[in-house]
Amino acid sequence: MDAPEQSSSALSGRAQRTRPLVLHVDDDAASLIMAEGALEAAGFDVLQAGDGAEALECFGEHDPDLIIMDAIMPVMDGFDAIERLRTLSNGAHVPILMITGLDDLDSITRAYDVGATDFLTKPINFFVLPYRVQYMLRAKRTADELRSSQAKLDNAQRIARLGHWEWRPEGGELSWSREFGRILGLGSEEQAGHWEAFIERVEDEDREELSAVMRRAVAESRPTSLEFRLGRAGGAPRAVRLEAEPYPGEGERCTHMLGTLQDITERTDAQAQIHNLAYFDLVTGLPNRAQLHEQLRLVLKASGRTSEEFALLFLDLDHFKQVNDTLGHDAGDELLQQVADRLLSVVRESDTIARPGREMAANESEHTGETEHTVARLGGDEFVVLLGRIERAEDAARVAQRIAAAIGESYTIGETEVAVTTTIGIALHPADGEDAETLLKHADVAMYHAKERGRNGYQFYSRGIHEKALQRFSMERELREGIEAGQLRLVYQPKVRLVDGTVCGAEALVRWEHPERGEISPAEFIPLAEETGLVLQIGQWVLREACAQRQLWTEAGKTPFPIAINCSAVQFTRGDVIGDIDEAIASSGLDPRWLEVELTESLLLQDIDSGIDALQRMKRLGIQIAIDDFGTGFSSLSYLKRLPVDKLKIDRSFVTDLASDSGDAAIVSAIVTLSSNLGLTVVAEGVENDEQFEILRGYGCHEAQGYLIGRPMAVGMFESWLARQEEPRRAVP
Repeated sequence: MDAPEQSSSALSGRAQRTRPLVLHVDDDAASLIMAEGALEAAGFDVLQAGDGAEALECFGEHDPDLIIMDAIMPVMDGFDAIERLRTLSNGAHVPILMITGLDDLDSITRAYDVGATDFLTKPINFFVLPYRVQYMLRAKRTADELRSSQAKLDNAQRIARLGHWEWRPEGGELSWSREFGRILGLGSEEQAGHWEAFIERVEDEDREELSAVMRRAVAESRPTSLEFRLGRAGGAPRAVRLEAEPYPGEGERCTHMLGTLQDITERTDAQAQIHNLAYFDLVTGLPNRAQLHEQLRLVLKASGRTSEEFALLFLDLDHFKQVNDTLGHDAGDELLQQVADRLLSVVRESDTIARPGREMAANESEHTGETEHTVARLGGDEFVVLLGRIERAEDAARVAQRIAAAIGESYTIGETEVAVTTTIGIALHPADGEDAETLLKHADVAMYHAKERGRNGYQFYSRGIHEKALQRFSMERELREGIEAGQLRLVYQPKVRLVDGTVCGAEALVRWEHPERGEISPAEFIPLAEETGLVLQIGQWVLREACAQRQLWTEAGKTPFPIAINCSAVQFTRGDVIGDIDEAIASSGLDPRWLEVELTESLLLQDIDSGIDALQRMKRLGIQIAIDDFGTGFSSLSYLKRLPVDKLKIDRSFVTDLASDSGDAAIVSAIVTLSSNLGLTVVAEGVENDEQFEILRGYGCHEAQGYLIGRPMAVGMFESWLARQEEPRRAVP
């Protein structure tokens, strides 16, 4: 049914109305007429529709203040019409009075379910109808005012990023405002939950402190505040500040806590940005001179406590000015960024690099005593690498080599390929200075000396240290070449039984025969091989060579005895020593019982459980295992019974003064007694005279090795020595 012309034309919007507009929807013309008269007489304007579909159209055009909706109508009934109205933005809160002739509870319940505000049943009392409409409009105005006040509060809290909450500690119930929910990333409809669920959203490193602070606040019934970080699903953590006050007030038992939660992420981000501007380079993101000095202060303080060495590498890019002059400053900045990335990548993956957002706070570093390797840009094309911990000068030189190699690779700037190199000066603490300014100055001086020598290299501030590093790198290169060229050889040192002097084994020892410098001491090249990882190749070669030689002796009918080889800690921790042993046995055809592997006790005791597991896997190969240098590792004897080993080798330091030092004698006697009780064979190293031999035999020691028995010998000499030992004897001449 069309609405009266005067109603629709005169009242096209709420802003122009002087009287409330009611939309009456009914397919009964008589009801429409009767209601219109009563409502207009009471001060309302009336808009009419004949079914639900027409009502939706009229509502969209005129936005009435209230709707009277009949339940049963053709085309679209009142239930469907209300449900559709409630989905509209301006229909969510409009009062709807449903008129129904149905008096069953299900229909009334359905009316409320679809969104009706109230209902009347037919026949309608048209005298009472205007009063009912006035009441509903008054209630709507009150609700609108409440919603407006709440909306203003919500808006104020949204602007301030400040939400409020209430927590009951006894039950853990937590209720909160909309903004609190927004800060947590919750839906607007979620306004209550449990305290523990809130705590779970706190970042791990802050959670325990927040819980402890709130427990104290409740127990002492006092206000508290704390800043921490909240994790949000699918987003970055937010920095927040929590304020809490107990209720009832101070001095009474706290039944619940009231408080606020404010998102301070922007403030903390701004503070971090200010810090970054002050302490980090804008072009590369690396620490600047100020931050480098702070890191140096921390490292100097830590080294004063631990006496550890550290190094400062001063870098200058060679011919960088040509890039700037030729390609422009933007290209120069891009090149600096790529150089910074390469510098960071050179530093070992396990090291911590200070970059914006990841730097260790000064107080944290002081508290933990930890130091960092830091890459910094001083300005222009100058960089500094602070190596917070080094074992020796060569470590700094090795890093300098890697840096020079990385930076020397070509760069692509736009569509242009660019090549630059770097010159590096190195200063060591404390040898080259004991304060930041001196170390930086000396590293700078060393860098200029390196430039004078031709650029694209490095130079220590100390000439002696520089020469030593060069010699070490030269030896490393020559050792690599020597391994490839077959310059390594094995010598064999015999072992005999103390009871009768018969041969019971031999130890295979590696030697390096340099083509120009002659034989190089193992004490010189083995530590270098361990530092560089070359010991993995050497160890594999020794295993294969020793097993093959032992098998040749077996096939030649020589008296069978175990051949012993030393296993480096590097082989044990970084290589696949068990796989290497298995491969050497398989390729040589050697019976595994004739192979003996010697390990130091300190290596095993770094992680006793892992050590035992590795030893058990070795034993399953069928080989023998000996603990070398026993007594020097300060081990607990309680571990000895757990180790699946066959032999203990008493270190030569206890044997040297055996005849004159009662302490050494007591230690050796105790080791022999203990080992015998545990069913282990005891081998004494470094036996050099008859007196030592006889004392050890008197203690019940099983085997001996040393210059008295025989020096390490090449294969031919060792075979000749074996031939002379065919007859058993009671003592060694």
